[in-house]
Amino acid sequence: MCKFFSIVSDGKGQFMYMDWNWRKDHPTDNNDSHTYIASHFGYTGEKEDSLNKYEYNPLTKVFVVDQINAREDDRFEVEQFCNDLDFSTIIEPLIIKP
Repeated sequence: MCKFFSIVSDGKGQFMYMDWNWRKDHPTDNNDSHTYIASHFGYTGEKEDSLNKYEYNPLTKVFVVDQINAREDDRFEVEQFCNDLDFSTIIEPLIIKP
Protein backbone atom coordinates (compact mmCIF):
# COMPACT_ATOMS: atom_id res chain seq x y z
CA MET A 1 0.00 0.00 0.00
CA CYS A 2 1.29 3.44 -0.88
CA LYS A 3 2.25 5.78 1.93
CA PHE A 4 2.98 9.50 2.26
CA PHE A 5 5.06 10.67 0.36
CA SER A 6 4.75 8.68 -2.90
CA ILE A 7 6.51 9.67 -6.09
CA VAL A 8 6.84 8.09 -9.53
CA SER A 9 9.40 8.75 -12.27
CA ASP A 10 9.90 7.93 -15.90
CA GLY A 11 13.61 7.17 -15.39
CA LYS A 12 14.52 10.18 -17.54
CA GLY A 13 14.30 12.99 -15.00
CA GLN A 14 10.54 13.49 -14.78
CA PHE A 15 9.40 13.14 -11.17
CA MET A 16 5.63 13.06 -10.60
CA TYR A 17 3.80 13.59 -7.31
CA MET A 18 0.89 15.53 -5.87
CA ASP A 19 1.77 18.99 -4.56
CA TRP A 20 -0.04 21.14 -2.01
CA ASN A 21 -2.20 22.95 -4.59
CA TRP A 22 -3.56 19.62 -5.80
CA ARG A 23 -3.92 18.09 -2.33
CA LYS A 24 -5.87 21.01 -0.85
CA ASP A 25 -8.29 21.04 -3.80
CA HIS A 26 -8.61 17.24 -3.91
CA PRO A 27 -8.57 15.89 -0.35
CA THR A 28 -8.45 12.13 -0.81
CA ASP A 29 -6.49 9.17 0.45
CA ASN A 30 -5.46 8.50 -3.16
CA ASN A 31 -3.01 11.40 -3.43
CA ASP A 32 -0.16 9.05 -2.52
CA SER A 33 -1.31 6.13 -4.65
CA HIS A 34 1.23 5.38 -7.35
CA THR A 35 -1.60 4.44 -9.72
CA TYR A 36 -3.49 7.67 -8.97
CA ILE A 37 -0.37 9.78 -9.52
CA ALA A 38 0.49 7.96 -12.76
CA SER A 39 -3.04 8.33 -14.07
CA HIS A 40 -3.11 12.04 -13.22
CA PHE A 41 0.01 12.54 -15.34
CA GLY A 42 -1.39 10.53 -18.27
CA TYR A 43 0.17 7.14 -17.57
CA THR A 44 -2.78 4.77 -17.61
CA GLY A 45 -3.03 1.04 -18.23
CA GLU A 46 0.19 -0.49 -19.49
CA LYS A 47 1.89 2.93 -19.56
CA GLU A 48 1.87 2.93 -15.74
CA ASP A 49 4.04 -0.20 -15.82
CA SER A 50 6.84 1.87 -17.39
CA LEU A 51 7.25 4.06 -14.28
CA ASN A 52 9.53 3.68 -11.29
CA LYS A 53 7.72 3.92 -7.95
CA TYR A 54 9.08 5.23 -4.67
CA GLU A 55 8.06 6.32 -1.20
CA TYR A 56 9.79 8.77 1.11
CA ASN A 57 9.18 9.71 4.73
CA PRO A 58 10.30 13.32 5.28
CA LEU A 59 10.33 12.87 9.06
CA THR A 60 12.60 9.83 9.16
CA LYS A 61 14.24 10.44 5.76
CA VAL A 62 13.63 6.79 4.88
CA PHE A 63 13.52 6.28 1.11
CA VAL A 64 11.89 3.10 -0.23
CA VAL A 65 12.13 1.73 -3.75
CA ASP A 66 8.80 0.03 -4.52
CA GLN A 67 9.44 -0.86 -8.16
CA ILE A 68 11.95 -0.15 -10.88
CA ASN A 69 10.07 -0.53 -14.16
CA ALA A 70 11.68 2.03 -16.46
CA ARG A 71 14.78 1.13 -18.43
CA GLU A 72 16.69 3.69 -16.40
CA ASP A 73 17.15 3.22 -12.67
CA ASP A 74 16.99 6.74 -11.22
CA ARG A 75 16.66 5.84 -7.54
CA PHE A 76 19.65 7.97 -6.52
CA GLU A 77 18.35 11.05 -8.34
CA VAL A 78 14.85 10.64 -6.89
CA GLU A 79 16.20 10.12 -3.38
CA GLN A 80 18.31 13.29 -3.69
CA PHE A 81 15.27 15.16 -5.01
CA CYS A 82 13.24 14.02 -2.01
CA ASN A 83 16.00 14.98 0.43
CA ASP A 84 16.16 18.47 -1.08
CA LEU A 85 12.40 18.96 -1.47
CA ASP A 86 10.71 21.69 0.58
CA PHE A 87 7.81 19.71 1.99
CA SER A 88 5.77 22.84 2.59
CA THR A 89 5.13 22.59 -1.18
CA ILE A 90 3.57 19.17 -0.52
CA ILE A 91 1.70 19.79 2.74
CA GLU A 92 1.77 23.52 3.43
CA PRO A 93 1.00 23.31 7.17
CA LEU A 94 3.71 20.67 7.70
CA ILE A 95 6.72 21.95 9.64
CA ILE A 96 9.70 19.61 9.84
CA LYS A 97 12.24 20.28 12.55
CA PRO A 98 15.43 18.38 13.35
